[in-house]
Amino acid sequence: MTAKRTPADVLREARKQDSLAKRAKVLAVVEDMKAQGEPMTFLGVARNAGVSNWLVYAEGVREHIEAARKGQKGTQRRERQSGTSVSAASLAVDLELARAELKRLREERDRLKAKGGSARTWTASRPGWLCRTRHPHQRTHRGKPGACPQADPRRSGPGRPADCTH
Repeated sequence: MTAKRTPADVLREARKQDSLAKRAKVLAVVEDMKAQGEPMTFLGVARNAGVSNWLVYAEGVREHIEAARKGQKGTQRRERQSGTSVSAASLAVDLELARAELKRLREERDRLKAKGGSARTWTASRPGWLCRTRHPHQRTHRGKPGACPQADPRRSGPGRPADCTH
């Protein structure tokens, strides 16, 4: 005959099964992260497995994560040596090229602005309503929406454009 189990025995057995399942899930996540080449961190393993941080540092689990991390360090070193990863010098060259391109584009913009010679500027938020041009009635409508009859679409009609064109 089997001995009768107490409720405490049942709970103890359930906790043990739950603990084994969580540990197995952590080890499976470690293997998945290693296979995908994701950076191995204790916090990342805990999040991906859906377990507490305490469990990933527990004896029997920590050793597996540390071994996987050491293996990744060797992989990263081999990638650097074989040239499959980006080096700091390569990134610096890319940055310098991008800065040179930006400088060239700014110079071209400034040259085109100077070449245009127009004193007219428009605001990006409300084009056509706020005209800041240098013309005789500038003081009458500068900064006042709708004050310029040539810019007010409600006052536009034959011979009057909706946008200020002077």
